[in-house]
Amino acid sequence: MKISDESLKSALERHLLEGDDTLSAESIGRYKREARKRFPEWTEAMESMQKLQERYTPEEIAMIAKQERHKPPKNADIDFNGTKVKFAFVTDTHFGAGCFDEAYWFAFLDKCKEEKVEFIAHSGDLVDGTPKHRMDTIYGMKVIGYANQLHYARELLSKTDIPIYIISGNHDRFYSDALIVEDVCETLPHCHYVGEDKGNIEIHTPSGDLNIMMWHGNDGNAGMSYSLRVQKIIESLSIYEQPDLLLTGHTHKACSIYCQNRNVYAVSGGALCGQSHWMRAKRLENHCGFYILEATVGKRGIVSLSTTWYPLNEHIL
Repeated sequence: MKISDESLKSALERHLLEGDDTLSAESIGRYKREARKRFPEWTEAMESMQKLQERYTPEEIAMIAKQERHKPPKNADIDFNGTKVKFAFVTDTHFGAGCFDEAYWFAFLDKCKEEKVEFIAHSGDLVDGTPKHRMDTIYGMKVIGYANQLHYARELLSKTDIPIYIISGNHDRFYSDALIVEDVCETLPHCHYVGEDKGNIEIHTPSGDLNIMMWHGNDGNAGMSYSLRVQKIIESLSIYEQPDLLLTGHTHKACSIYCQNRNVYAVSGGALCGQSHWMRAKRLENHCGFYILEATVGKRGIVSLSTTWYPLNEHIL
Protein backbone atom coordinates (compact mmCIF):
# COMPACT_ATOMS: atom_id res chain seq x y z
CA MET A 1 0.00 0.00 0.00
CA LYS A 2 1.62 3.23 -1.20
CA ILE A 3 0.26 5.76 1.26
CA SER A 4 2.17 7.92 3.69
CA ASP A 5 1.79 7.58 7.46
CA GLU A 6 0.21 11.03 7.65
CA SER A 7 -2.37 10.28 4.93
CA LEU A 8 -3.19 6.93 6.50
CA LYS A 9 -3.75 8.42 9.94
CA SER A 10 -5.75 11.32 8.53
CA ALA A 11 -8.09 9.00 6.62
CA LEU A 12 -8.68 6.78 9.64
CA GLU A 13 -9.24 9.76 11.94
CA ARG A 14 -11.89 11.14 9.58
CA HIS A 15 -13.57 7.74 9.41
CA LEU A 16 -13.33 6.70 13.08
CA LEU A 17 -13.81 10.03 14.83
CA GLU A 18 -15.78 12.14 12.34
CA GLY A 19 -17.86 9.41 10.72
CA ASP A 20 -16.54 10.06 7.16
CA ASP A 21 -18.00 7.34 4.90
CA THR A 22 -16.51 8.40 1.57
CA LEU A 23 -14.18 5.43 1.62
CA SER A 24 -15.51 1.97 0.87
CA ALA A 25 -15.66 -0.67 3.56
CA GLU A 26 -12.96 -2.60 1.69
CA SER A 27 -10.62 0.39 1.72
CA ILE A 28 -11.24 1.07 5.41
CA GLY A 29 -10.46 -2.57 6.15
CA ARG A 30 -7.15 -2.32 4.28
CA TYR A 31 -6.30 0.96 6.03
CA LYS A 32 -6.94 -0.55 9.47
CA ARG A 33 -4.81 -3.62 8.74
CA GLU A 34 -1.95 -1.46 7.48
CA ALA A 35 -2.23 0.91 10.46
CA ARG A 36 -2.02 -1.99 12.90
CA LYS A 37 1.25 -3.02 11.28
CA ARG A 38 2.78 0.46 11.29
CA PHE A 39 1.53 1.99 14.53
CA PRO A 40 -0.58 -0.49 16.54
CA GLU A 41 -0.75 1.66 19.69
CA TRP A 42 -2.14 4.66 17.77
CA THR A 43 -4.71 2.45 16.05
CA GLU A 44 -5.84 0.98 19.36
CA ALA A 45 -6.20 4.47 20.83
CA MET A 46 -8.30 5.65 17.86
CA GLU A 47 -10.61 2.65 18.10
CA SER A 48 -10.99 3.19 21.85
CA MET A 49 -11.87 6.84 21.22
CA GLN A 50 -14.49 5.73 18.69
CA LYS A 51 -16.08 3.51 21.33
CA LEU A 52 -16.15 6.44 23.76
CA GLN A 53 -17.89 8.63 21.20
CA GLU A 54 -20.52 5.95 20.72
CA ARG A 55 -21.27 5.91 24.46
CA TYR A 56 -20.71 9.50 25.63
CA THR A 57 -21.39 13.06 24.47
CA PRO A 58 -18.44 15.41 23.70
CA GLU A 59 -19.06 17.18 27.02
CA GLU A 60 -18.90 13.89 28.94
CA ILE A 61 -15.71 12.86 27.16
CA ALA A 62 -14.15 16.19 28.14
CA MET A 63 -15.08 15.55 31.78
CA ILE A 64 -13.66 12.02 31.64
CA ALA A 65 -10.39 13.32 30.18
CA LYS A 66 -9.94 15.68 33.14
CA GLN A 67 -10.39 12.97 35.76
CA GLU A 68 -7.48 11.19 37.43
CA ARG A 69 -7.07 7.68 36.13
CA HIS A 70 -6.31 4.77 38.44
CA LYS A 71 -4.75 1.81 36.79
CA PRO A 72 -6.46 -1.43 37.76
CA PRO A 73 -4.24 -3.96 39.55
CA LYS A 74 -2.66 -6.61 37.42
CA ASN A 75 -4.09 -10.08 37.67
CA ALA A 76 -2.12 -12.20 40.16
CA ASP A 77 -0.97 -15.69 39.34
CA ILE A 78 -2.89 -17.68 41.95
CA ASP A 79 -1.41 -21.07 42.81
CA PHE A 80 -2.96 -23.20 45.53
CA ASN A 81 -0.30 -25.88 45.26
CA GLY A 82 2.53 -26.30 47.74
CA THR A 83 4.10 -28.59 50.30
CA LYS A 84 1.73 -30.09 52.85
CA VAL A 85 2.78 -30.07 56.50
CA LYS A 86 0.67 -32.17 58.87
CA PHE A 87 1.03 -31.87 62.63
CA ALA A 88 -0.86 -32.12 65.92
CA PHE A 89 -1.60 -29.26 68.28
CA VAL A 90 -2.23 -29.87 71.97
CA THR A 91 -2.06 -27.64 75.00
CA ASP A 92 -2.80 -27.51 78.73
CA THR A 93 -2.36 -31.20 79.45
CA HIS A 94 -1.87 -30.50 83.17
CA PHE A 95 -0.15 -33.83 83.85
CA GLY A 96 -0.72 -34.80 87.48
CA ALA A 97 -3.92 -32.82 87.96
CA GLY A 98 -7.07 -34.43 89.31
CA CYS A 99 -8.87 -33.42 86.10
CA PHE A 100 -6.25 -35.11 83.87
CA ASP A 101 -6.98 -38.61 82.60
CA GLU A 102 -4.25 -40.71 80.96
CA ALA A 103 -6.89 -42.00 78.55
CA TYR A 104 -6.95 -38.51 76.99
CA TRP A 105 -3.21 -38.60 76.36
CA PHE A 106 -3.18 -42.09 74.88
CA ALA A 107 -6.18 -41.33 72.66
CA PHE A 108 -4.27 -38.28 71.44
CA LEU A 109 -1.12 -40.28 70.69
CA ASP A 110 -3.13 -42.97 68.88
CA LYS A 111 -4.68 -40.34 66.60
CA CYS A 112 -1.27 -38.76 65.96
CA LYS A 113 0.08 -42.15 64.89
CA GLU A 114 -2.99 -42.90 62.78
CA GLU A 115 -2.80 -39.52 61.01
CA LYS A 116 1.00 -39.82 60.59
CA VAL A 117 1.69 -36.32 61.89
CA GLU A 118 5.19 -34.97 61.40
CA PHE A 119 5.43 -33.33 64.83
CA ILE A 120 3.43 -32.21 67.87
CA ALA A 121 3.17 -28.60 69.07
CA HIS A 122 2.38 -28.06 72.77
CA SER A 123 1.46 -24.53 73.95
CA GLY A 124 2.19 -24.85 77.66
CA ASP A 125 0.93 -26.07 81.02
CA LEU A 126 2.53 -29.44 80.44
CA VAL A 127 2.14 -30.26 84.14
CA ASP A 128 -0.22 -28.92 86.79
CA GLY A 129 2.53 -27.59 89.04
CA THR A 130 1.77 -26.77 92.66
CA PRO A 131 -0.94 -24.08 92.72
CA LYS A 132 -0.45 -23.02 96.36
CA HIS A 133 -3.20 -20.41 96.09
CA ARG A 134 -5.69 -23.10 95.07
CA MET A 135 -5.71 -25.55 97.97
CA ASP A 136 -8.83 -27.36 96.73
CA THR A 137 -6.93 -28.15 93.51
CA ILE A 138 -3.95 -29.55 95.42
CA TYR A 139 -6.17 -31.89 97.46
CA GLY A 140 -7.49 -33.38 94.23
CA MET A 141 -4.14 -33.80 92.47
CA LYS A 142 -2.96 -37.28 91.49
CA VAL A 143 0.76 -36.44 91.28
CA ILE A 144 2.19 -33.88 93.69
CA GLY A 145 5.63 -32.26 93.81
CA TYR A 146 8.31 -31.27 91.33
CA ALA A 147 10.23 -34.57 91.29
CA ASN A 148 7.09 -36.68 90.94
CA GLN A 149 5.59 -34.53 88.18
CA LEU A 150 8.94 -34.42 86.36
CA HIS A 151 9.10 -38.23 86.38
CA TYR A 152 5.43 -38.51 85.38
CA ALA A 153 5.80 -36.10 82.46
CA ARG A 154 8.86 -37.98 81.19
CA GLU A 155 6.97 -41.24 81.42
CA LEU A 156 4.00 -39.99 79.40
CA LEU A 157 6.06 -38.12 76.79
CA SER A 158 8.24 -41.19 76.25
CA LYS A 159 5.20 -43.12 74.97
CA THR A 160 5.83 -41.63 71.52
CA ASP A 161 8.86 -40.86 69.36
CA ILE A 162 7.12 -38.14 67.36
CA PRO A 163 9.04 -34.84 67.75
CA ILE A 164 7.35 -32.59 70.31
CA TYR A 165 7.95 -28.84 70.60
CA ILE A 166 6.88 -27.35 73.95
CA ILE A 167 6.73 -23.97 75.65
CA SER A 168 6.16 -23.46 79.36
CA GLY A 169 2.86 -22.15 80.75
CA ASN A 170 1.94 -20.45 84.00
CA HIS A 171 1.35 -23.81 85.78
CA ASP A 172 4.79 -25.03 84.68
CA ARG A 173 6.23 -21.93 86.33
CA PHE A 174 4.57 -22.57 89.70
CA TYR A 175 7.89 -24.25 90.51
CA SER A 176 9.63 -20.87 90.63
CA ASP A 177 13.07 -22.32 91.33
CA ALA A 178 12.98 -24.87 88.48
CA LEU A 179 12.15 -24.97 84.79
CA ILE A 180 10.28 -28.23 84.66
CA VAL A 181 9.52 -28.22 80.90
CA GLU A 182 13.14 -27.52 80.04
CA ASP A 183 14.27 -30.20 82.50
CA VAL A 184 11.92 -32.76 80.93
CA CYS A 185 13.11 -31.98 77.39
CA GLU A 186 16.78 -32.29 78.33
CA THR A 187 16.31 -36.01 79.03
CA LEU A 188 14.09 -36.88 76.03
CA PRO A 189 15.77 -36.45 72.61
CA HIS A 190 12.48 -36.12 70.70
CA CYS A 191 11.22 -33.31 72.97
CA HIS A 192 12.32 -29.74 72.37
CA TYR A 193 11.88 -26.78 74.73
CA VAL A 194 11.35 -23.66 72.61
CA GLY A 195 10.62 -20.94 75.14
CA GLU A 196 8.97 -19.60 78.26
CA ASP A 197 5.39 -18.59 77.55
CA LYS A 198 6.19 -18.00 73.87
CA GLY A 199 8.26 -19.80 71.26
CA ASN A 200 8.61 -20.32 67.53
CA ILE A 201 8.87 -23.33 65.26
CA GLU A 202 10.47 -22.66 61.86
CA ILE A 203 9.48 -25.11 59.12
CA HIS A 204 11.39 -25.05 55.83
CA THR A 205 9.81 -26.78 52.83
CA PRO A 206 10.70 -26.96 49.12
CA SER A 207 7.78 -24.60 48.41
CA GLY A 208 8.43 -22.01 51.12
CA ASP A 209 8.79 -21.40 54.85
CA LEU A 210 6.22 -21.74 57.64
CA ASN A 211 6.63 -19.79 60.88
CA ILE A 212 4.56 -21.10 63.79
CA MET A 213 4.36 -19.16 67.05
CA MET A 214 3.15 -20.85 70.24
CA TRP A 215 1.72 -18.59 72.93
CA HIS A 216 0.46 -19.33 76.43
CA GLY A 217 -0.03 -16.07 78.32
CA ASN A 218 -1.38 -15.39 81.78
CA ASP A 219 -4.51 -13.52 80.72
CA GLY A 220 -8.04 -14.87 80.47
CA ASN A 221 -10.92 -14.28 78.13
CA ALA A 222 -13.52 -13.31 80.74
CA GLY A 223 -16.04 -10.91 79.28
CA MET A 224 -14.96 -11.47 75.69
CA SER A 225 -15.51 -14.03 72.97
CA TYR A 226 -13.04 -16.88 72.52
CA SER A 227 -11.82 -15.45 69.21
CA LEU A 228 -11.40 -11.89 70.52
CA ARG A 229 -8.67 -12.94 72.94
CA VAL A 230 -6.76 -14.53 70.05
CA GLN A 231 -7.31 -11.45 67.89
CA LYS A 232 -5.94 -9.19 70.64
CA ILE A 233 -2.81 -11.33 70.87
CA ILE A 234 -2.25 -10.94 67.11
CA GLU A 235 -2.74 -7.17 67.37
CA SER A 236 -0.16 -6.99 70.17
CA LEU A 237 2.55 -8.43 67.92
CA SER A 238 4.68 -6.17 65.78
CA ILE A 239 4.68 -6.86 62.06
CA TYR A 240 8.29 -7.97 62.39
CA GLU A 241 7.50 -10.83 64.75
CA GLN A 242 4.05 -11.90 63.56
CA PRO A 243 3.93 -15.54 62.46
CA ASP A 244 2.12 -17.33 59.67
CA LEU A 245 0.29 -19.40 62.28
CA LEU A 246 -0.37 -18.67 65.96
CA LEU A 247 -1.18 -21.51 68.39
CA THR A 248 -2.50 -20.36 71.76
CA GLY A 249 -3.13 -22.07 75.08
CA HIS A 250 -4.10 -21.14 78.66
CA THR A 251 -7.84 -20.42 78.37
CA HIS A 252 -8.94 -24.02 77.66
CA LYS A 253 -11.09 -22.75 74.76
CA ALA A 254 -11.05 -24.14 71.22
CA CYS A 255 -11.52 -21.92 68.17
CA SER A 256 -9.76 -20.94 64.96
CA ILE A 257 -9.71 -17.62 63.13
CA TYR A 258 -8.00 -15.89 60.20
CA CYS A 259 -6.88 -12.25 60.49
CA GLN A 260 -6.75 -10.97 56.92
CA ASN A 261 -5.23 -7.57 57.74
CA ARG A 262 -2.21 -9.33 59.24
CA ASN A 263 -2.44 -12.49 57.11
CA VAL A 264 -2.17 -14.58 60.28
CA TYR A 265 -4.00 -17.82 60.96
CA ALA A 266 -4.65 -18.57 64.63
CA VAL A 267 -5.89 -21.58 66.59
CA SER A 268 -6.80 -21.65 70.28
CA GLY A 269 -6.18 -25.21 71.42
CA GLY A 270 -8.60 -25.99 74.25
CA ALA A 271 -7.08 -28.39 76.80
CA LEU A 272 -6.27 -32.07 77.17
CA CYS A 273 -7.84 -32.31 80.61
CA GLY A 274 -11.25 -31.99 82.18
CA GLN A 275 -12.76 -29.00 83.95
CA SER A 276 -10.99 -28.36 87.25
CA HIS A 277 -12.81 -27.51 90.47
CA TRP A 278 -11.35 -24.01 90.24
CA MET A 279 -12.72 -23.47 86.71
CA ARG A 280 -16.11 -24.83 87.71
CA ALA A 281 -16.27 -22.47 90.68
CA LYS A 282 -15.43 -19.57 88.35
CA ARG A 283 -18.06 -20.76 85.85
CA LEU A 284 -15.37 -21.15 83.18
CA GLU A 285 -16.10 -23.54 80.34
CA ASN A 286 -13.49 -26.18 79.49
CA HIS A 287 -13.01 -27.53 75.95
CA CYS A 288 -11.26 -30.87 76.23
CA GLY A 289 -9.64 -32.12 73.02
CA PHE A 290 -6.93 -31.46 70.46
CA TYR A 291 -6.36 -30.43 66.85
CA ILE A 292 -4.81 -32.08 63.81
CA LEU A 293 -3.75 -29.41 61.32
CA GLU A 294 -2.58 -29.60 57.73
CA ALA A 295 -1.00 -26.53 56.17
CA THR A 296 -0.19 -26.18 52.50
CA VAL A 297 2.91 -24.00 52.31
CA GLY A 298 3.87 -21.98 49.24
CA LYS A 299 5.94 -18.93 48.34
CA ARG A 300 3.38 -16.62 49.96
CA GLY A 301 3.26 -18.57 53.24
CA ILE A 302 0.18 -20.59 54.07
CA VAL A 303 -1.78 -21.30 50.90
CA SER A 304 -4.48 -23.22 52.75
CA LEU A 305 -5.04 -24.55 56.26
CA SER A 306 -7.34 -27.31 57.47
CA THR A 307 -8.07 -27.65 61.19
CA THR A 308 -9.76 -30.74 62.62
CA TRP A 309 -10.90 -30.64 66.24
CA TYR A 310 -11.14 -33.91 68.18
CA PRO A 311 -13.24 -33.46 71.34
CA LEU A 312 -12.54 -35.69 74.34
CA ASN A 313 -15.03 -36.21 77.16
CA GLU A 314 -16.66 -38.95 79.20
CA HIS A 315 -19.26 -39.48 76.47
CA ILE A 316 -16.59 -40.38 73.89
CA LEU A 317 -14.07 -42.44 75.85
